[in-house]
Amino acid sequence: MHAVVWWTTIAIVACVGAVLSHLAIDGAANFVVAHDPMDDVEHASRATLVLGVAAMLAGVVACMLVSAWSDVASRESLLAGVMHEVGRSNPWLLAARIAPICFGLVAAMEAADSAAAGVRVDDVAALFGGSVPLGVVIVACTALCGAFAARAVLDRCARTLRVIVSAVRALRISAKQPALGRLRRPMHLLRLGPIPPLAAHSGKRAPPRLAA
Repeated sequence: MHAVVWWTTIAIVACVGAVLSHLAIDGAANFVVAHDPMDDVEHASRATLVLGVAAMLAGVVACMLVSAWSDVASRESLLAGVMHEVGRSNPWLLAARIAPICFGLVAAMEAADSAAAGVRVDDVAALFGGSVPLGVVIVACTALCGAFAARAVLDRCARTLRVIVSAVRALRISAKQPALGRLRRPMHLLRLGPIPPLAAHSGKRAPPRLAA
């Protein structure tokens, strides 16, 4: 589970970072380079990647709810513990793994947009607003900021998941208490049926009183 949480975090942060980097490169290139090749095409890839991030986030929320339900019997949520552990990892190491993926996604996004618009890509610089160093700097800064943001988000998700597990456990316990209360009623309150008349008058009779 540790590897799943780790790589899911990297995928989500890299996709979000790619969209933000693509926007930042497009804006900064207008002031840095003479002609921004990104201005010649429509950027439909941004919306596509945002939809992908939304789908991944929905899957994460679903996994959190399933984990909360399955971990009710235990004292600690396994997924919350893994999220907390990944959230405390080295942000520089996380950024080092996010940056290459983010860099490749930005290039793929611009290449897809150019192909859809019928624009020819002459060199690698055209994929980064006309300047590769500009793209590298923006992607690196975005990956580093995303790594630190991911630590805070994972820690918050771990706390939220623990709260959900506690709430579900309390609901299940409260739902079981009325049934247990009915089973623990005293035996003298349980009426098994009407008492037969002979059983009600059984026993020794008192001796007759003598007349004075």
